[in-house]
Amino acid sequence: MKANKTITSADIYMSIIFVILFLGVMAIGQLFSSIESLNKITQLNFNQIITWGKIAQRIKFFIGTRENRIESPTLILKIQKDLAELIQKNDGFYRELEHTLEQSKVFFHFRQLDNDNLALITVDPELISRAKEVRDAPLSVFQTNFDYWPISTSNAILSDRYIAKLYQHEEKLSLQLEKQFHTLYLDGIVIISIATLGIILVWLGFLRPTVRKLADAKADIAFILDNAPGYICSYDPQGKFMSANQSYLNFVGVKRVQELLGKHISEFIGIDNWKQIKNHVKRAVNGEPLEFDVEMTMEGKKVVLMVSYRPKLDANGTVTAIVAMIIEITDRYEVERALRLSEENLRTTLNSIGDAVVTTDKYEKIIRMNPQAVRLSGYSEEKATGRSLNQIFKIFNPKTQENTPNLIEIQKKEPELKTSDISHRSGNLLLSSNKQEYQIAESCSTIKNSKGEVIGYVLVFRDVTEEYLLNQKLAHSEKLQSIGQLAGGIAHDFNNILAGIQGSVDLLAHPSFKIPTHEKEKHIKYINRLINRGAGLTEQLTIFARIKELAFKSVNTRDLIQDSLAIVQSTSDRRISFEFIDNTYNPMVFGNDSTLQTAILNIILNAVDAIENTGTIRIVLNNTNYMQLKGTILG
Repeated sequence: MKANKTITSADIYMSIIFVILFLGVMAIGQLFSSIESLNKITQLNFNQIITWGKIAQRIKFFIGTRENRIESPTLILKIQKDLAELIQKNDGFYRELEHTLEQSKVFFHFRQLDNDNLALITVDPELISRAKEVRDAPLSVFQTNFDYWPISTSNAILSDRYIAKLYQHEEKLSLQLEKQFHTLYLDGIVIISIATLGIILVWLGFLRPTVRKLADAKADIAFILDNAPGYICSYDPQGKFMSANQSYLNFVGVKRVQELLGKHISEFIGIDNWKQIKNHVKRAVNGEPLEFDVEMTMEGKKVVLMVSYRPKLDANGTVTAIVAMIIEITDRYEVERALRLSEENLRTTLNSIGDAVVTTDKYEKIIRMNPQAVRLSGYSEEKATGRSLNQIFKIFNPKTQENTPNLIEIQKKEPELKTSDISHRSGNLLLSSNKQEYQIAESCSTIKNSKGEVIGYVLVFRDVTEEYLLNQKLAHSEKLQSIGQLAGGIAHDFNNILAGIQGSVDLLAHPSFKIPTHEKEKHIKYINRLINRGAGLTEQLTIFARIKELAFKSVNTRDLIQDSLAIVQSTSDRRISFEFIDNTYNPMVFGNDSTLQTAILNIILNAVDAIENTGTIRIVLNNTNYMQLKGTILG
């Protein structure tokens, strides 16, 4: 069974006060409504006076002496149009006034206003009739100056006697409005008195207990602040303590807050520590909010603090106190310092690597470059950071002179490379921003997070320009070595050629021999053949020994073998025979012709050296499938 709630005297007082206040508010509401309606009626009556004054002014243009008569049809029509608009406008005012009076009857009755003074008032009907007559009259009537009107009517219009009733009504309405304002003043005094009494009773019944609750809430807030993990305190502009929570008291080694109130900060944190925060306190006193980190020594132990100062301002904008929030971040500071050290070590390691190292995010935007990467690209790390990899590192194929996709793009597009974390490539050129070309070897590695998701890439570009040039010199050296092996045979062949030429010349020049003309021609042709043979041999050796840039193109292997055989056959032992079998349907391969010819020539010379007396060297050229060949080699 529920217990009945006890009704106290305070509840009764409050109920009475609320009822009185409610009735007072209702009365003032009725008073305001009546004042508003009276004000609107007064305004509408004033609008009628202005409108009928304009109508009368236009009628006056057409009555009176003939000397003042308006004869312009255009002007007459304009005045008639104005009259029509003014009459229509006044009709609107009249309807609005009628509607306002109808709606305000209740308010006026409640305020006991004089209904006779609030009746609908308009101008004399004669003025209304004459205005409509002028509005609708034909142009011929205007030439008469309306002299057929009674003189009394014309005089009443000229003297504004028809409008006088509206002026009288305006004065009555003003008196009624003044009376209502006086009533509002008296009612306001009564309502204020009742409200004052109500406030006193509300204070006694409600506000005083509320204040007590606020005091309890303040105590609760103080409890929360005292047990907060941060150190909270406040200073005055002179740097003297105004308050502090228990955590701050523990930090400075004080048991009670009264021990530090009114005392300077330096007395508790020490002069050296005060010097570190002195300028920050001055800035806060000047009204600047601050956040900073500071390292202090408290009781012989170094601590790192994150300090926040917030100035408290009065109504004039003057700083009256500084509220400080302090959090010890020594452990976090050590972690961040270790992280910075690790970052510095990483940068030092990258800078000491001889290859160009570039780190990008997963969208191929450059994050970091080491000095070698800066050298090869020609861009500083600041300019390159945040830009696309292809904008900074422009790689192209030396054979086609076209840009090639970077290794990241290849890894993304080619399925067999998507599962691989590292990819390699060589044989391309890198064009730096200063138009210098570098022969490079490339590699790309993925950076993955703990979930195995790719979050970036590391690319390494090795400058192999010097190695490339050394390889070219090595290839030329091998050619010279092959030429050295051929030197003996070449000298013997040239001796045979020169001996044949010398013998034919001796026969032709000897005076004791009478050689027929056809025999002379025969010897001359033989000499030409020997000369052409020596020239061809020289041309082949010159082509073979020429230093060329290592360029790749389509090469005919059949021609290379035949040219190599021609060189070896002319310089090797005549007892060794050569046989070339060509089974190819397409002898073309992609490579460097000079390097391939050196390799073929070395193979043939090795075969010649392996034969002691007589023998046959058979060379067979076939087309083969790469995958079959790969399987044969691996097997």
